[in-house]
Amino acid sequence: MNMLNDIQQSIANSVVTFFDGKSPTGEAIVEKTNQFVAVYGYEGSVDVIVRHIESVLSCSMSVGDVITDSTSEHNKNWPERILSEDKIYSNGYEQFLKHKGMAPIIVNTISKVNDEILGLLGDPLSSTSFQRRGLVVGDVQSGKTGNYLSLVTKAADAGYRFIIIIAGIHNNLRKQTQQRVDEGFIGRESLKAQIGGVKPIGVAKLNPQHPHPISFTTQEDDFNSRFANQMQANLGDLISRSPVVLVIKKNTNTLKSLYTWLTKYSKNRHDDKIDIPMLMIDDESDNASINTSQIGDDPTRTNSYLRKILHIFRQSCYVGYTATPFANIFIDPDAYNSETLEDLFPKDFIYSLSPPTNYFGPQKIFLKDGDGSEHISILDPYEVDRFFPKGHKKTLKVTDLPQSLKLAIQSFLITKAIRNLRGQSNDHCSMLINVSTFVNVQNQIKNHVDSYVDDIRKELIINGQLPDIEKSSEVIKQLHQCYNEYFLNDTKTDEELFHWKEVLVELIHMFGDSPKDYSFKTFVVNSKSQDALDYNDYKKIGKGLMAITIGGFSLSRGLTIEGLTTSYFYRSTKMYDTLLQMGRWFGYRPGYEDLCRIFMTEEAYFWYQHIANASQNLKDQVASMNQMSLTPKDFGLYVQSSEEGLMVTAKNKSRRGQKIELSLSFAGQLKELHQLTKDLGVQKANLDLFERLWDGLVKQNLRKPLETKQADVFQGVDTSIVVDFLEKFNPGFSDLNVLHFQKSIEYLDKIQSKYPKMDVTFITKNKTSDITTFADFNCIERKAYDKGEPFYRLNKARVGGQEDEKHGLDLDQLENGEEKNRAARYRRARQKPLLLLYLVKIKSIDGLNDTSTLECVPTIALSFPYGDNNTTVTTILANGPYINSLLDSGNEEDLVGEDYE
Repeated sequence: MNMLNDIQQSIANSVVTFFDGKSPTGEAIVEKTNQFVAVYGYEGSVDVIVRHIESVLSCSMSVGDVITDSTSEHNKNWPERILSEDKIYSNGYEQFLKHKGMAPIIVNTISKVNDEILGLLGDPLSSTSFQRRGLVVGDVQSGKTGNYLSLVTKAADAGYRFIIIIAGIHNNLRKQTQQRVDEGFIGRESLKAQIGGVKPIGVAKLNPQHPHPISFTTQEDDFNSRFANQMQANLGDLISRSPVVLVIKKNTNTLKSLYTWLTKYSKNRHDDKIDIPMLMIDDESDNASINTSQIGDDPTRTNSYLRKILHIFRQSCYVGYTATPFANIFIDPDAYNSETLEDLFPKDFIYSLSPPTNYFGPQKIFLKDGDGSEHISILDPYEVDRFFPKGHKKTLKVTDLPQSLKLAIQSFLITKAIRNLRGQSNDHCSMLINVSTFVNVQNQIKNHVDSYVDDIRKELIINGQLPDIEKSSEVIKQLHQCYNEYFLNDTKTDEELFHWKEVLVELIHMFGDSPKDYSFKTFVVNSKSQDALDYNDYKKIGKGLMAITIGGFSLSRGLTIEGLTTSYFYRSTKMYDTLLQMGRWFGYRPGYEDLCRIFMTEEAYFWYQHIANASQNLKDQVASMNQMSLTPKDFGLYVQSSEEGLMVTAKNKSRRGQKIELSLSFAGQLKELHQLTKDLGVQKANLDLFERLWDGLVKQNLRKPLETKQADVFQGVDTSIVVDFLEKFNPGFSDLNVLHFQKSIEYLDKIQSKYPKMDVTFITKNKTSDITTFADFNCIERKAYDKGEPFYRLNKARVGGQEDEKHGLDLDQLENGEEKNRAARYRRARQKPLLLLYLVKIKSIDGLNDTSTLECVPTIALSFPYGDNNTTVTTILANGPYINSLLDSGNEEDLVGEDYE
């Protein structure tokens, strides 16, 4: 969100409110903005306000998908009893979000989503005891905190009086979360609350009558039993007037202290239970909350205390929030006895959030059409490893920075200059460096970064304005080369192109005449950091912080790095959840998304492609389960085993997951052969196979009237013809991608009785005339990697584009597919399978053509509709409920697995 000053934000909010629910033209926005500019007496630049308004009004957001325990008697409509005038906290929070500049349509959708989630909790005013468990799955840096604050405010309005927010395992994240809670719920800075400070902030600044909840934690201090004891005698009276909220670390000592205090309070009460409705929000619930002990052993201490705290209340709800639920689904839902109590498996609901359209996430960076080069710079691991060897020790001596890291720093400084020129000089702008987990190494990197930036600053100040400076200044010459490589074609915004001389002048101005004149600072973020990364100090004076942040584990969970534009990533973990959480570069980048750049190795790039697919697959499962009215416990979930040697999650988190062979449906799946053989003979044979198939379909007069320049579509093709074609198609090599694709062919063969006809589409690149012979087809161009294997790896592990699967759908189906707004939207609308055929012109990642292959290499993809019960055998990592559902169905013969350790 842009850091407009107060008057700019007021003008923007007025215009956005005026156009709420409308789709104004650019001219209408400018006209209305100028009207409010006159009303407010504003004399500054209008362009930055208009750009902000356009960004806000262009956003949209869909409600998510949910699966619930449909067998229970829970009444999800109980929140209907809450009157509009009683929604004090939630109405205040929503007004606060709009005041900060969030699009009204996004605020309204967040409210609707959390109305639904609230209904899945227990009614706190009922006489019934309950222990409910749920999980909300979002995306990394997509606004989960804002979402659960909406739920917290609605729960407080509904009657929940004791709210615990568990905010990660590091204090910097706990403090950051406390600040958000202070702004959006409490209405004053909790660090001053204990000494009587009542200066209103956030929601209370907008409404001076805002009733302040009571906070047992502050921005400076975690839960403190001494302070809580001062309140204990009057706790019953306190909660009758205001809800109590705690923001605590996921730390065993803190949880033990809280449990001990609650136990003392509960003594001599009915059944030693606290008769206060309690809501527990577990942020990053896949981290440290999971019981990682061996099956049958006592739960780990953190997990045990979470269970005990929940159990001590007569009415309690646990809602976990995570972007990486790969560990949560391995929790044993049947783990319960009087000692260990009920575990945290989301037995009552799993809610999959949909991010807003302006979310800059894994799908957009790693999976969308295009080669990703506009955001990714590939690192040479041999160069980086000379400075930061994989597996290095804490004693490593850092003698200098890799040239690639110096280039990344140059890129960051130029990005900041361009953002200033775009009117974003008061916005925060950050860079991330994640190459080591060791504090000693991070501190050394900081010293070198400070020294390098200071060298650039001195060179700009002393020599920047001299004529022909690049002939004598190697530093400024390198900055210019960096600009030419990364920014020359990417800085055009609103018909405005910033030339190098303008950027150079801004770089000089940005640094000023002395270090005091600019807000640049380098931070080391870890558990031992003394200098906290705190953007609030700069917000208060209306100044944007320019920060380079260096860290390891602390950068891998939850911490928001505001205005992140440049990331330098060199880490070796292979766990799905850890890799995704390390992606601090995901989030919202209004007005500067095109400037964002990630420096990573080719190997890491492949990992993220695979994980992005796995994450989307998991969300698609939730949607599919919702359509089939299945429950979290009865059905379970599965996670596809990686073809690249990645681990789903840490082994101790997935002890209850087993690697098994089972009969698996490909319904609702797209299977692509995204690795292309190098064997010239195989390529020619497959090309001949393509031509014979096309000739045969033309002769059968099955061609759909030409409606597009990108495809030649045949409808009503006998599925047996396609199966015969696929069985003859030769991938030319064997690996897991090929084996999985061959399983999809077996699956197509099995569903012939249900789908005797299907569609076949030949994809071509913008044909300029009708296709009368097979030779008229144009190749589509794809970048690929050559890793010395018998095949090329297509960039992003994708062959086709996102719109390819719409071919063959009629207008009603297309409209239905568009409404779904998901990667699998067309598969939901499709009523028969689809074969996609591609002729790919291979380009290596460095842009050189490989002359040893055909100009157009044939490859294929299969798209399956939802809604059949046929299966084929594949290998997955599955949790207990999924396996139990198979056993309960009499499918023991499908399991041929060993325990996954």
